[in-house]
Amino acid sequence: MAETLPLILSYMEPYVDIIESILAVIISIVIFTIILKLIKRHLLKKIKTKKDTSNVTAFLDLLKYLFILFVVIIAFSSYYGSWGELSFVIGLLTVALGWALQKPISGVVAWLIIITKRPFHI
Repeated sequence: MAETLPLILSYMEPYVDIIESILAVIISIVIFTIILKLIKRHLLKKIKTKKDTSNVTAFLDLLKYLFILFVVIIAFSSYYGSWGELSFVIGLLTVALGWALQKPISGVVAWLIIITKRPFHI
């Protein structure tokens, strides 16, 4: 048994970078999911209607999937491409999305402020 372990490790040596990337992606996703669950629990304590509950759940699920997408893109780029190209593409995408989604993003932020602070009462 002791003789086969170094043999297995020698076969896995070319794949160490891929394994490290996969582990980094998994750990990042787990940590982000835990943080989102804490945020969701905090927001759901302040919500009073069913519609707001479904909105918060949908919004946080969307954030989770976007985060997973970005982590996977970064992992692939770090393994196959260069960081300069990735940062250039991400910068261009951020500027384009920020310009195109300026009003919807400010609406979502305003909605979160209204839900958490409750400045209006009926």
